[in-house]
Amino acid sequence: SAPIVAPAKPPKPVITLDEVNQAQDEATLLKLASEGATTQVRQAAAEKIQSREMLEALSKLAKQKDKNVFKIVKTKLGVFKTADQELAEVEATAKRVSEKMEKHSHLEADAMFKAKLTLLQQEWQTLEQSASVATQSAYAKALAACEAKIQAKAQAIADEEERHEL
Repeated sequence: SAPIVAPAKPPKPVITLDEVNQAQDEATLLKLASEGATTQVRQAAAEKIQSREMLEALSKLAKQKDKNVFKIVKTKLGVFKTADQELAEVEATAKRVSEKMEKHSHLEADAMFKAKLTLLQQEWQTLEQSASVATQSAYAKALAACEAKIQAKAQAIADEEERHEL
């Protein structure tokens, strides 16, 4: 009798680096990075992922399964964390300058008032673009108060001079 032959299974599709290179959306890359057949495929897919959300998702998937992919993801997420820290530092500095401006707006508009105001404005210039909307708003309000004080002082001096002329 003829030998019994098990039906041949269709071969599993082999995912190659070409497929990683052609993958455009990060959802596909995430799938390749977590489920790719070879470590090269998983690592190449992980390298191509740019968005923080996808990297965080891959981090959870790869943590216990693939040390090399996890290292790649950790390094890439480190860049985001560093940027977050730098932004937080700039915001903290911007807040301090804004608070100094607020305190300054309560001082007497004496001879040093304008010079100190100019220094605060120079300090603010480098921070303005990165400061939060709330901090920018607080700074603008304090600056307006300082400028109003200078204007009031100038008007008072002008009025005083006018009285002396009469």
